[in-house]
Amino acid sequence: RIFNVGKELFLIFEHPRNSEAEGEDVIRVHFGINGFARVTDAGVELNSHREPFVVLDFERLRVNFRAKVSVVKHTYALQIEKIIPRDINAAGFDYKGVVSRLRRHRGIVADAIMDQSVIPGVGNVIKCEAMFTAKIHPLRRMNTLSAKRMRDLVDE
Repeated sequence: RIFNVGKELFLIFEHPRNSEAEGEDVIRVHFGINGFARVTDAGVELNSHREPFVVLDFERLRVNFRAKVSVVKHTYALQIEKIIPRDINAAGFDYKGVVSRLRRHRGIVADAIMDQSVIPGVGNVIKCEAMFTAKIHPLRRMNTLSAKRMRDLVDE
């Protein structure tokens, strides 16, 4: 199974020795700001000055990652999978749920938007663009925004 949330990609593999709840057979790829994944035919090397950190070779294809790659527990991946609807880039984005979580946030706008438990997938670029377009100062407290201004921010 494969899924992504924000800048993270999870590759979950079945393993005969472990049940899903206790296994450590999940590869977590965190792309950061400059990461990438390139898929080529098996055996094809990338012609790039930016070499990949991790290469997965399969019978018919090769996946090249320039990202932080680690092995995590299934329990962690399952927790992250639950927040997919709050991912700003998710097909089934939970608009009302995100606005509700932002309303309850006690900090400043810039921190609330960057809180990955509230809106995963938002980074500095999206944060700055959204606040600028919505004309909301980054140091303004979330609890001072009207419902309309909060919706304007999420819409951006």
